[in-house]
Amino acid sequence: SSDTSLSYMGLPGRQCPFYKRIPDTPFAVDAFQYWNIPGVKMYFLSHFHSDHYIGLKKSFPFPIYCTQITANLVHMKLRVAEKFLRVLELNKPEIICGVEVTALDANHCPGSVMFLFSLTNGRNYLHVGDFRASRAMTHQPSLRSITITKLFLDTTYCNPQYCFPTQEEVIGRIVDIVREHVQEHPRTLVVCGSYTIGKEKVFLGIAEAMNWRVWARPEKQRIFTCLDDSRINSRLVKDFRLANVHVLPMGSIQIRPLQQHLQTCQGVFSHVIGVKPTGWELNSASHSFKATHKDNIKIYGVPYSEHSSFTELRDFVQFLQPHEVVPTVNVGNAAARTKMNKYFSDWLKSNGRNQSTEKQMKVSQYFK
Repeated sequence: SSDTSLSYMGLPGRQCPFYKRIPDTPFAVDAFQYWNIPGVKMYFLSHFHSDHYIGLKKSFPFPIYCTQITANLVHMKLRVAEKFLRVLELNKPEIICGVEVTALDANHCPGSVMFLFSLTNGRNYLHVGDFRASRAMTHQPSLRSITITKLFLDTTYCNPQYCFPTQEEVIGRIVDIVREHVQEHPRTLVVCGSYTIGKEKVFLGIAEAMNWRVWARPEKQRIFTCLDDSRINSRLVKDFRLANVHVLPMGSIQIRPLQQHLQTCQGVFSHVIGVKPTGWELNSASHSFKATHKDNIKIYGVPYSEHSSFTELRDFVQFLQPHEVVPTVNVGNAAARTKMNKYFSDWLKSNGRNQSTEKQMKVSQYFK
């Protein structure tokens, strides 16, 4: 209707940033707040985090390409009609408006993907959305065999001070901490902080290592059904008393809310360990986990990140050897952009770009 199109004429003075537009295509990635962007026919959503779907609402009248998990969440939480949701399968190229589009796992949160756009003119654009670069990505056939014209890079932690451990190391260390506590206090409850989606590997890692059940509030359980993850579903219980791992919103991982939560558990548990996983919690001096405690509550800030560390970004860029790197985060001021561009040119210089034999040989040295 005319009402719908009028409501999506765009916001005055809000122009879509160039790094959300895919050159030579009618495509935009994570650009819903700019609404009806001139020249854009198809919209892509990399994952279901609010800073990426901001502006997307029920009345959005354009096709949206995303994964099944993201489509489930968009439909459930934002009530977008299923007819507008076009599901892309991982690693399965699809022709859209004459462009070959492949969704690749972004290792960020459930349903998150990078989009590879391969044009008939030979240009290839990779938009990573939000991602944590990993060794597995260097084994992707679709990334090993092509030259990337432009890499749209998640530069959340593009600064050498962000040198945090791998997710596996972090989970191993928090499991060790939990084991120690449980030996001392067998009726320990572990409460993990979470956003709408993300950080699932933390509570799952603890639950699987300890062979415990997991409980979350009904709203969170509904979100879990969208993820369709058998590892989560096999451990979920509706009765909080049966689970030693509870998942609560990140804001609840503080002393007072955890004291209140323990009270509502009616004497089932004697002690609480709060786990607050976020990339910003790193105590860089010692690489130790920050802990705060009061009485029978102890909270650990855990340097668990779903974005790439500085060295992981470097390794990924050196593996891909793109012609150009376009940062998509922290681009608000010129000084930051200049600094990042200097890193990119250093990385590409020190590696010899676009030499495919070198690309194959060098894979083994990345993501140590």
